[in-house]
Amino acid sequence: MSLLPETWHNFRSWVGYSPPPSPFWWQFINDCRLGAHYRTKSSIGTEQDVKVAVIVPHPSYNKPIDYANDIALLKLAEPARLGKGIGLACLANNEYELKMDGNSKCYITGWGALSSGGKQPNVLMQTSVPLVSKQTCLIGYPGRIDDSMLCAGLGKEVDACYGDSGGPLVCEHGNIWYLEGATSWGWGCAQAGKYGVYAKVRHFRKWLLNTMRSSPPFTGMKFEKFVDISRTLQTLYNIHDATLTGCKPWYQLN
Repeated sequence: MSLLPETWHNFRSWVGYSPPPSPFWWQFINDCRLGAHYRTKSSIGTEQDVKVAVIVPHPSYNKPIDYANDIALLKLAEPARLGKGIGLACLANNEYELKMDGNSKCYITGWGALSSGGKQPNVLMQTSVPLVSKQTCLIGYPGRIDDSMLCAGLGKEVDACYGDSGGPLVCEHGNIWYLEGATSWGWGCAQAGKYGVYAKVRHFRKWLLNTMRSSPPFTGMKFEKFVDISRTLQTLYNIHDATLTGCKPWYQLN
């Protein structure tokens, strides 16, 4: 999950190898934790717990193939306080070309398992992964990659894993870091020839901006296009632990 402007979070819709247990899973998200470094218990003093006002899953999630359009927007009830440990991710755009097959500088972060079937760390982890072309990725996942997806990894040794889902894939363009992906799915972790698959954020740019611009001005209310989720408590974590500069506010983007 990544902070875009101060009141919006961007994250993937679901993870795993089966559909969500309920088509209304987003009703069970109420709070969002920002600036966390530890998964449980410990604190470094940068954390912020913010209420969630609305959450908007992509209307074509899981269509036309499994895990397609695996992204959603989460609106905070109040702006995040930017500072140490909490910064904005620049929204990906087509101004910069994605460099594939080992020529990109990209990072993923999260508290996912350190190996397939392994334990999750308590400390936020980070690793560098190269972007992989759709043609290369299709070799590992025949017929399962569409234009809403972006692949990254080495096809062995380094990968996202269980528990990293929804986390950011950020890439450097012109000394500025852009949110290019949201961790989505994969077969196992770091298996040979099986890359990590991410929601391709630049593919959703128009939908993201239109959704943010059409957001109702009052939070915590029911609207036909938006879902009121002020019911039960579940803590989410902002796992983009960097202060990013040079990003325009979402309402100034095209």
